[in-house]
Amino acid sequence: MFNLFYTEKSSLKGTIRFTKERNPRYSGVGVYTDIDGQRWDIKCVFGPIICATKLEELHPYYNDTSGFRSYGVVRQTWKPYKMEIV
Repeated sequence: MFNLFYTEKSSLKGTIRFTKERNPRYSGVGVYTDIDGQRWDIKCVFGPIICATKLEELHPYYNDTSGFRSYGVVRQTWKPYKMEIV
């Protein structure tokens, strides 16, 4: 199995707001729900900048790897957003 992860220049895609109690700044990467109820998969945290994608936009490979042999090449993008704690 081959895994490639890289970063490239990109402009911020918007702002995602989280509550103080549960936010990626202190808890790290994973799945988070913003204050509007949208669930996000967060891959990296760089201070106030996070790389995220909506949970429903994740490739099936990232939710269930039982059929990984039939997926072929999997490509997933986590876009940069500004994180705001409210």
